[in-house]
Amino acid sequence: MKLINSKDINSQRFEKAAFGYKQEEVDEFLSEISSDYEKLVKENEELNKKLQVLADKVREYREDEEAVKDALLLAQKEGRRIVRESKLKADELISDAEIKAKNVVETAAEDAKIQIAELKAQVEAEKEVLAYTQKEVSDFKESLFDIYKLHLEMISEMPDYNEDDEADEDDSDSDEQYNTEELEEEENSGSDSGKEKVK
Repeated sequence: MKLINSKDINSQRFEKAAFGYKQEEVDEFLSEISSDYEKLVKENEELNKKLQVLADKVREYREDEEAVKDALLLAQKEGRRIVRESKLKADELISDAEIKAKNVVETAAEDAKIQIAELKAQVEAEKEVLAYTQKEVSDFKESLFDIYKLHLEMISEMPDYNEDDEADEDDSDSDEQYNTEELEEEENSGSDSGKEKVK
């Protein structure tokens, strides 16, 4: 069933009974409004699931990187806050709709139109909030992966430490020292031989 729009609300007419509108028609129309609110709640629940998937994926990355940890914590808190506020608003709207449904039967036709228009405006506002929230989540996800990509690039550029290179350098120093000592011994030996020939 399609969602109720402004045309449906404005074109809705209530037949008068003995003491006012027919209770059945009013209840049926307000039931449609309540159904729309329930759909908004389900959309918010789907958004919460997407946020949780995002948080789980981020948690799998390098947990020792403080920037990623902070981003993950922020995503979890923001997700819980969005879902909590959305559910509270949806519950309040449904509760208000039920209360106003009783008042519609007891009020004049003009007052009923004004109240229904207010409900419609609130529904549209909630839709805008939901669309804005989805965009914020998408932008946050993109920026989060940019941060993680930058960290990976920085880690890749760090030089590798090789213990074999350090050992080779020590061996080279030892060989050079040994060759120097051997050369000094040969020079001293040659010098002593020259002195013996002079004698």
